[in-house]
Amino acid sequence: KMLKLIERVISSGHYSTIEHIQVSFAISNVSRACTHQLVRHRHMSFSQKSQRYVREKGQFDYIIPPTIERNEEMYKLAISNIKEFDLENQITVHFSDALEIDNSSLKEEYDLIFIDAAKAQSEKFFNKFEPLLIKKGIIVTDNLLFHGCVENSEGQSKNVKNMVKKIDAYNNFLTNHQDFDTVFIDTGDGLAITSRRN
Repeated sequence: KMLKLIERVISSGHYSTIEHIQVSFAISNVSRACTHQLVRHRHMSFSQKSQRYVREKGQFDYIIPPTIERNEEMYKLAISNIKEFDLENQITVHFSDALEIDNSSLKEEYDLIFIDAAKAQSEKFFNKFEPLLIKKGIIVTDNLLFHGCVENSEGQSKNVKNMVKKIDAYNNFLTNHQDFDTVFIDTGDGLAITSRRN
């Protein structure tokens, strides 16, 4: 029976429904922006509740995390758009560099923290925002193979080699962290899923 189902799925071309055979877990209470970051690189296979085809009964909850913007022009544009659509009570925009923001101005705790920023600064982002992670939360870090250059940086420019050293140092930081366990996913540009040890 299962084999026929798998054959039918393969013949239909909808492979995502059989790609999560090895490990499946649920992520809830995260923003649509967060799930988009997770699914856009195809490091893992996701099945996500459709916002087009699933009818919700009554008012449903949605998550809008605070956003941090360091570009003044982009910050002003965001504020203008938020006001235009009367969303001031739902969206908080902080005008700051993420590494300089006062953590107390953010939400107290997060279930998931997604690091997809300046690659050479990943360890700084991790150390800065890790205290905001709930006990069973996870930190996802993107682009840890840097187009395959972390495994083989031969023939690359000096700048790329310097970047690769910093990414590799971060990978080692995650591997050897005494308070966290990390699983590296070697697909695409690489992904790390880090969880606090019990």
